[in-house]
Amino acid sequence: MGKTRLAVRVAGDRAPMFPDGVFLADVSAARTTDAVARAVTAALGLAGQPDQAQPDWLAGQLGGRRLLL
Repeated sequence: MGKTRLAVRVAGDRAPMFPDGVFLADVSAARTTDAVARAVTAALGLAGQPDQAQPDWLAGQLGGRRLLL
């Protein structure tokens, strides 16, 4: 079993522990923090905020949530 398949399986088993959801973000092509933040934003189904640095905006969106990423 591969790493991703194992991670997805474990995440599915633990999903009830995360009331705000379980998400998989493909960051394999990301080379910058902005690219990682864009990938996570897309995986969460959020719309980014163009007037603020993407990582900072994302951190604000995630604060207080109980989710598995």
